[in-house]
Amino acid sequence: MKKLILTLFTIFLAIFTFGQAPMVINYQGIARNASGSVLTNQNIGLRLSIHDASSTGIVLYQETRSLKTDRFGMFVIGIGSAGATSVLNSLAGINWSIGGDKYLQVELSPNNNGSFIDMGTAQLLSVPYAFLAQNANPIGQAGGDLTGTYPNPVIANGAINTAKLLDGAVTTTKIADHSITASKMNIIPAGGDLTGTYPNPIIDTGAINTIKLLDAAVTTTKIADHSITGSKLGIIPAGGDLYGIYPNPIIANGVVTTSKLADSAITTVKIKDSSITLSKLAPGITIGASGSAGGDLSGTYPNPTINTGAINTVKLLDAAVTTPKIADHSVTMSKFGIIPASGDLTGIYPFPTIANGVVSTVKVADLAITTSKLADSAVTTSKIKDSSITLAKLASGIVLGGSGATGAAGGDLSGTYPNPVVSKLQGNGISNAIPLVGQVLKFDGLKWSPSKDSIGAFSIPYSASLNSPSVLFSITNQGSGTAIQGINSSVNANAFGILGNISSLTPGVSSSAVRGINSGTGADGYGVWGSHDGSGSGVYGTSVNGSGLNGFSTGGFGVYANSQSGTGVFATSDNGTPAEFDISNVNSFSDDVFTSNSGYGNGVTSIATLGNGVLGIGNDAAGTGVLGINNAGGEAVLGFTISDYASGVVGRNDGTYAGVRGFNTANNGIGILAIANSNGATNGTALVAELEGADVGNTAVFKANSSNVARIDNTGKGFFNGGTQMGGADVAEFFDVEGSRTKYEPGDVLIISQDSDRKVEKSSSAYSTLVAGVYATKPGVLLTEKNAELDSVEQMVPMGVIGVIPTKVCLEGGVIKRGDLLVTSSTAGVAMKADPKKVQIGQVLGKALQPYNKNEVGKINVLVSVK
Repeated sequence: MKKLILTLFTIFLAIFTFGQAPMVINYQGIARNASGSVLTNQNIGLRLSIHDASSTGIVLYQETRSLKTDRFGMFVIGIGSAGATSVLNSLAGINWSIGGDKYLQVELSPNNNGSFIDMGTAQLLSVPYAFLAQNANPIGQAGGDLTGTYPNPVIANGAINTAKLLDGAVTTTKIADHSITASKMNIIPAGGDLTGTYPNPIIDTGAINTIKLLDAAVTTTKIADHSITGSKLGIIPAGGDLYGIYPNPIIANGVVTTSKLADSAITTVKIKDSSITLSKLAPGITIGASGSAGGDLSGTYPNPTINTGAINTVKLLDAAVTTPKIADHSVTMSKFGIIPASGDLTGIYPFPTIANGVVSTVKVADLAITTSKLADSAVTTSKIKDSSITLAKLASGIVLGGSGATGAAGGDLSGTYPNPVVSKLQGNGISNAIPLVGQVLKFDGLKWSPSKDSIGAFSIPYSASLNSPSVLFSITNQGSGTAIQGINSSVNANAFGILGNISSLTPGVSSSAVRGINSGTGADGYGVWGSHDGSGSGVYGTSVNGSGLNGFSTGGFGVYANSQSGTGVFATSDNGTPAEFDISNVNSFSDDVFTSNSGYGNGVTSIATLGNGVLGIGNDAAGTGVLGINNAGGEAVLGFTISDYASGVVGRNDGTYAGVRGFNTANNGIGILAIANSNGATNGTALVAELEGADVGNTAVFKANSSNVARIDNTGKGFFNGGTQMGGADVAEFFDVEGSRTKYEPGDVLIISQDSDRKVEKSSSAYSTLVAGVYATKPGVLLTEKNAELDSVEQMVPMGVIGVIPTKVCLEGGVIKRGDLLVTSSTAGVAMKADPKKVQIGQVLGKALQPYNKNEVGKINVLVSVK
């Protein structure tokens, strides 16, 4: 980027009048580029800072502005006016009369993009008059209410009078103890209910009357003993459980209830003689009576009896006589009242009868009318609804129509009723020949005649035996029907529709009890088709020691199984192998088992409850136990588990070579990739190399072309043939710190602790000879004397001792330039520029690699090397 030259001239017009002129410094300039051309009509940014005492002194005021030059490249602004951004402090807060000279720093952003170029700092040779006048201190002899000389006058004695004191300004804390004497107070005689003089009046005798006493103000402690006489008591009528006049009321009659009597309060002497009547006794209490009983009782006490006939109607409680109270057979007809029957009944209870004509169809239950229920001749013709008597209602043996049919017979019958003769069957005549035993009636196309059941000796059940190379039984159906159908309707076990049996104990090769042949040359049809309408097997094969099912094909499938929603092939075994596949040809390159899935499911799914889901064994060194191939660029072999102690994939080798080996044949390929913290997980470990057993061997060995290039032994020590290259830029070591670990942060300058061994703390004084290093931000090499584990060093800080380290710095020693020596400053944990004349051995932290000129603590890169 070309260096820009800002041609500036400044006109300061500082006109200040209290309450009128604003605090603004007019600033005018012209912007030119490196070739001297004016930057006309261009948006620029300006940052203006006023420093105290020097060009690098404290920033007293700073503002940033965005503006546009005119057609002459000129711009005019008012420093301190409205429209500025990122304003630090205010012009009004600057005391122009103290602190020495003031300096104006100008920074330019030529494209107004926030990137500023320092254009230089110049001293303000003419202080704004109005600003100085406002903030300048007066001088000379003080007057008025002041005495002494400026700038430090004092208030004259006696100058603060009553008029100059604000009402309420003199509070208790403003008055010195014991300063208010009696002479300062006016003597004011007391009046009203008081007598004497203020400030110590007393209450006048008799001034406290009833209305001046607060209700309930006179408590027991306020009344002198024996002061309440009878004359002080008013006439107070008693109430509640009492009547009469206080203080001598009387208990009212009948108010002493059970709850008001204390338990056991009524003793014998309290009860008036003859006052306890029977009604006063509780249930269950028996009085020891004696003598002859009377009234409804007879005999003598204490065991009287109820007189015969004493219990009459009025002495019986309503509903007291229940069923168990009445003796069996005690209720006779004379005990019943006259109760007339009604509804569908007539007569008098308890012997009503069914009224005539009330038993309708709806009142008769279906099938309820049986012979035994009807009186002889009770159901007359008029009682039966027309068409209600069907044949099913007639008893067996009943013949309708009196003596039966009469006249000539017709149809397949001949002769006359009631004794016709069958002469035809379905309109065809029947031969008059007398049938013999075993003959059946057959139709010869003209008439029905008796003849043998079949030609030959076949009959059911049928059994025959013949030794012949020809087919003994053959049926051909040229239509679409079934040639042979065997049906067994039995529900017993082991029932067969068709059974084929090879009875020889030594059958020949390829002999079959049942064989199906489909002579078609295409793919349609089946040699044997077994089906099951339920959930059983369509085809079932069993063998004692051989194959339950054997399929063979020259070029197609030996066995083909298909299921639309179930399992195409299911095999099970209690103790053996449910399915076994074998290729006995040693020159074959075919697969023993081939599965294909065009959907999203698995090609093979294998589940074992206690053993292995899949066991692959390869007996050739060039083969593998399990081989996975993905032709779409996905994972070839994936092991998956959810476990805190087992692995997704395990490779085991009982020899001396690798348990797991990864190799890649493509350019820029990866042999083994380890990934952790996938899918949002945290605190994972991508790769763990563990050495078990005795304290020998290596945790990791790295090779290039079969030669070792790096090694980590069992103690964690690393050996690298080609050296090491780190991502950081320094060497650091873990150190314990004084105080809380959380109070330290990267960039802190650290010194050796004087309170504890092998501890460090933040620097706190300038030119410290205890300086040791800097809290490292990103160490390239990090050392520790402890076990290199997180839990051992989490309370320690990495202190960089050599290398490039971002370090906290300040301007306490002046503006820092590249190559300046740095030492500790008086600010905790911060370095500063060193004065070479003051530096002693052991005080130098390192050298600055960057300049720094900001009036605040910041960070720069430092080449740390304590000297």
